[in-house]
Amino acid sequence: VLEICFGDPNSDGYLAIYTPMGAADPVETARAVIEVSKHTDKPVLSCWLGEEDVSEARSLLRTNSIPTFPTPERAVAAFMHMYEYGRNLELLFETPEAMPVSPSPEMGRLEKILESAKEEGRQTLTEPESKEFLEAYGIRTARAYIAKTAEEAANVASSIGFPVALKVFSSQIPRKPDLGGLVVSVSSELEVVRCFEQLMKRAEECFPSVEVEGVTVQPMVSGGYELVIRSKKDPQFGSVIVFGTGGVGADLFNDISVGFPPLNQTLARRMIEETKAYRILSEGFRGKPPADLRILEEALVKFSQLIVDFPQIVEADVDPVLVNGKEMIALDARMVIDLGSDPSSVQRYGHLAIRPYPRNYVKNCVMRDEKEVLLRPIRPEDEPLVVDLFGTFSEETMRFRFFQVIRETSHETLARYCNIDYDREMSIVAEMTENGKRQIVGMVRLVVQPDGDSGEVAVVVGDPWQNRGLGSSMFEYIIEISKDMGLCRIFGEILAENTRMMHICCGKGFEVKPVDEDTFLATLSLETDLASEPQSC
Repeated sequence: VLEICFGDPNSDGYLAIYTPMGAADPVETARAVIEVSKHTDKPVLSCWLGEEDVSEARSLLRTNSIPTFPTPERAVAAFMHMYEYGRNLELLFETPEAMPVSPSPEMGRLEKILESAKEEGRQTLTEPESKEFLEAYGIRTARAYIAKTAEEAANVASSIGFPVALKVFSSQIPRKPDLGGLVVSVSSELEVVRCFEQLMKRAEECFPSVEVEGVTVQPMVSGGYELVIRSKKDPQFGSVIVFGTGGVGADLFNDISVGFPPLNQTLARRMIEETKAYRILSEGFRGKPPADLRILEEALVKFSQLIVDFPQIVEADVDPVLVNGKEMIALDARMVIDLGSDPSSVQRYGHLAIRPYPRNYVKNCVMRDEKEVLLRPIRPEDEPLVVDLFGTFSEETMRFRFFQVIRETSHETLARYCNIDYDREMSIVAEMTENGKRQIVGMVRLVVQPDGDSGEVAVVVGDPWQNRGLGSSMFEYIIEISKDMGLCRIFGEILAENTRMMHICCGKGFEVKPVDEDTFLATLSLETDLASEPQSC
């Protein structure tokens, strides 16, 4: 029976349950399971029901690396943990869709907002200030205008058009809608004046010791789905991103998912899918059209980048975010900063559990034929471009780089090149645009060894772009990066036939020694600047 089951391509794992009801001996049965299991690499779990009568059989199963459980329920739970683990790995290495990257925000302007708040001793940014951060990162907001008098509020409302929403303007009052600090659908100047006075009176009664500077006036936006995007610093994990149902239903439904910055398109989509709201967003509800999930994904990725760039932000709350079909707008925003933090004294990305994309390693390079290429760290979404690069390799190029000819590259293989931990390895690709098409024309890879002091390097350039000095430039750049990462030495293996690579290594100061008749080992010490002293080979 086991042999038949193991031969089924639709089964990925097995659970053998022994019950002491028949003539079969528990030890004998265990030996049969062990023997047959040697011929499959699929997981086999076991459950031998009973106590003393099956203890020897259980011990035998464990000795032969077959997990055994006292009850079927615990065995099934183990199966589910294995399934979830495998699924998480698949999702981790799923190729994300390439998303448009917004131009770099005006960091200086945003830094000035933070400096101004610190000078005033304000831990909470005002709504307009918070929305300015979102706008700088390409997240559309309902602009809020500050009005300090009833007359000023009426004029602002008239200029932006009715209906409008009014909110108490004070950084010291959180969650204004819950405390009666919000009035919506105000449709005339007279009503604006009346609502202004009501809000001021309510704020004075509820918060007598709090300074209220006026109100904010913004266009009234309604319809669609109310969502929330938040960030908060956890003592153990650093900054985390929260997404879920927003507005009045946020606390009622507690429908949220949590992720770690930096996010990419795939990770953002997983966060959306983990919420109960996903079904409504993707299918529509009671006449409302489904939401454009791509817009939500982009917003999460942009918000994630904002949190990555500003470690001073302790808490950020964008609630509600209104999504209506293909449109998305942030109606309210609130950010809390750490008044005592100094970004220059904080460890780079110390507020994150995962190191983000190292944009500091992006630079332009000019080849011998004066064509420009962009050298940058690889990204998970580069997988299709890496497939095209592999297609340009001749058999010789492939042998020189991989020491074998690779006929077919699977997604799992490519994922190991594109999904990397930037703390422990670095792959720099050379990107070129020809006839409006982006393509990767070369790649250099650095893998830090377990000792943390050394790293293995390898470089390859597509055949159409060889003999233009690109390989040498990329190799020189990975040496700079190795020094920046604090490595003491780097090394690489070279086939004896690969004279071009030998020449590059000697020119960069590597010490090249034979390993055997087919292979050489090139080593460069980074503790002394040998790169300026070419070695004889």
